[in-house]
Amino acid sequence: MGYFPAFPTAAALATFACVCAGNAQTPPPKFDVASVKLDPTGIRVGFNVAVRGGPGTSDPGLFSISHGQPLKMLIARAYDMPIDQIFGPSWLDDVPGNLYAIAATMPPDTSKERFLLMWQNLLVERFHLALHHETRDFPGYDLVVASGGPKVKPWVVDPNAEPLATDNPGTDDRGFPRLRPDQAVGFNIARHDGSMSFLGTYKQSMADFARGLGQMLRQAGVMPADGQLARVLDKTGLSGVYGFKFQYEGTLGGGNSNADTPSIFTELQAQLGLKLVKSKGVPVDVLVIDHADKTPTEN
Repeated sequence: MGYFPAFPTAAALATFACVCAGNAQTPPPKFDVASVKLDPTGIRVGFNVAVRGGPGTSDPGLFSISHGQPLKMLIARAYDMPIDQIFGPSWLDDVPGNLYAIAATMPPDTSKERFLLMWQNLLVERFHLALHHETRDFPGYDLVVASGGPKVKPWVVDPNAEPLATDNPGTDDRGFPRLRPDQAVGFNIARHDGSMSFLGTYKQSMADFARGLGQMLRQAGVMPADGQLARVLDKTGLSGVYGFKFQYEGTLGGGNSNADTPSIFTELQAQLGLKLVKSKGVPVDVLVIDHADKTPTEN
């Protein structure tokens, strides 16, 4: 079977279709100038530490990944997709031998959708990336309302609340993070002797909360053997935005710290009136890498 160029996300395709309307020969958008190279240090740092600039930042005309990242991470971010939804050769995630750095410029008014298309096209050009979409079943849960009813309440502005500092709102008297006016989720995780203390403050929809529960389950030690995060679907029937707080203490990678500590499933029901029910599987759109070069073409 022959290779074919990587496809952009559905959202990006919709945007690009508008750009190309009336001209089927319009080439895919490109960065003004772009450099892609192997990172000789072989040292990988967190993606959010390595990346600088781009749409929505204080330097929208310059985008860079200063410390090398594996190609699997670059593909995941370019296609705005979780990394465990990218499948391909093992070297895509190997370190330290296959780490790459990027530097690129673009017009400062470039939209995020067009920026992602530029990034995707860069990977196609320099790595000869070819991929296709598939639907695969991931481990999952349905988030439903427990028998006693929900214990979350619609979020409303408290007219008596004290103004919060936008740079560091701090915590309340119970240690829960305060939320800035533009913030939907605040949390902190303390790790000591293998234990975990999770405190979360939320101002979001049940659908958004459900999406974040997969990561929370991983932090609580509920992790399938294949390394995929569990997907959680909102089946609560609760619409709108809710304000609530959630706390859980356990052991990283191993469930509860002791037999007397309630599980995260028990705490969700006790604190929020919500329940996780294991599903047969959640269909998820994934990207399967058909081909990619280890060495990018010259800049």
